Amino acid sequence: MKLSRDRMIVLALALGAVATATISCADTEADPYTPPPVDNGDAALPGVDAADTAPDASPEAGPRVCSDHGFCHTSVPADQVLAGVWGDGTGVAWAVTAKGDVLRWDGNAWKVHASKLGPLRAIWGSGPTDVWIGGESGLYHGTGATSAALAFAPSALPESATVASIWGASATDVWAVGWLEDEIGERQGRVFHLGAGAGAEWTLDPLSVEGAEYSHVAGSAGAGVWISGARPRPDEPWLNEILLFHKRGAGKFALETLPDDPVPYEPMGQIGSVRAMAVTADSRIWIYGDNVIEGPGIWRGTSADGGMTFTWTHAPDGDPLAPRITAVFGTLADDAWAVGELGRVRRWDGAEWNTAAITLTKLPVVDTFRAVWSRGAEEGWVVGDGIALRYDPAQRKDGGAK
Repeated sequence: MKLSRDRMIVLALALGAVATATISCADTEADPYTPPPVDNGDAALPGVDAADTAPDASPEAGPRVCSDHGFCHTSVPADQVLAGVWGDGTGVAWAVTAKGDVLRWDGNAWKVHASKLGPLRAIWGSGPTDVWIGGESGLYHGTGATSAALAFAPSALPESATVASIWGASATDVWAVGWLEDEIGERQGRVFHLGAGAGAEWTLDPLSVEGAEYSHVAGSAGAGVWISGARPRPDEPWLNEILLFHKRGAGKFALETLPDDPVPYEPMGQIGSVRAMAVTADSRIWIYGDNVIEGPGIWRGTSADGGMTFTWTHAPDGDPLAPRITAVFGTLADDAWAVGELGRVRRWDGAEWNTAAITLTKLPVVDTFRAVWSRGAEEGWVVGDGIALRYDPAQRKDGGAK
């Protein structure tokens, strides 16, 4: 019987638990320019961290809420998979769920703010009273006199489409990407843009004719807007080719070329999927994905001219059984977060990726994280399958994952 990758990961963890008596929760990874050590899936396990293997808090002290690296666990409504998260900069955070609910963190607790909007995937806002969310039912716009009074209403798109990702440079320059399904169930990618002007409406961008299923959009003021998608290869339609488009100012989208993984033979080393993408500064772009044969890798773009042109490098990211990164986010060249399966949380400090300790007990967190958001080094959220962690640097005890 052939085991799935997820089952093989679980089996590997179980065997590891029998073979070792120590469970730990922090490791480090090398700069992506140098291949990091192989990660076999113990996302919260490698590298003994005395702080995280300490005994649980005593009854006198009360239960621990924050890990030694400053990740504070919060309670989320039952039966929720948090698919996207965004903070408005005032301490309020929003999350969207696969169940179709919008959750709001008011500084003390998560509460269901809106519901029955269809499975949701994406969220972005320009400020406390201007929030966009998207999913299988299209786009919704949240507006109101205050953050607490926000009401989400459908926003008309030129075509009914699933929205997978949203990003904006401002309230009057917003992008949404996704796809629609044709009569035979094939996905046709769509790119929508909301421009400036009174009564501005969403328009269909010409990039929609490329035949790609679009999954990610991100950008910055200097680097412009970046969109990634996948489509069948013309000569090998059973394999995907990844398209990465870049646009600055009023110009047109241009196709970027990513380097191959040098280990597999052509075309197996070419990038075959994008799982996470973020523009963390005008000079830095991160892409987590897989080559054609599902070997995980990190593609990093750096710019020496303020975001006009980029140089790309590739580094492997563990083996095919390693827990995958599912989301990446950042606002500075030397400060970015990447999160993923089996409780994986990494932070980039400008030189290397460090795995953060997030557990409160001797046992690791094994939930899948699906989204991350941060406001520099001041605040952050990591959310996923029934879990939401608030990063509070004031709660960091040992200086880990700075």
